[in-house]
Amino acid sequence: PMIEYTLEFLASNGVEEVFVFCCAHADQLTQYIENSAWSNTAGFVVHTIVSTNCISAGEALRLIDHKHVIRSDFILISGDTVANMDLRRALEVHRERRKTERL
Repeated sequence: PMIEYTLEFLASNGVEEVFVFCCAHADQLTQYIENSAWSNTAGFVVHTIVSTNCISAGEALRLIDHKHVIRSDFILISGDTVANMDLRRALEVHRERRKTERL
């Protein structure tokens, strides 16, 4: 499944915790993740959040915010992303910018 590429990309960039927001086929996706190697990967935790009525990324972010699961900087990425960029450098730049541009 495409989610494998996304999870591998995130793990290879040092991401330690992932929240997979599931709408369509939520049961299949949750079952797949629970039965995959990702459920036992040391230093990498995958959580699923299920909602059958969100129709946009904005709605999903609002629901995630209401659940208080995001505690610091985060990366929002589509589950069908195939990439090989180095996220670490982008995160370093972001963190440096946050030191001077506090919200």
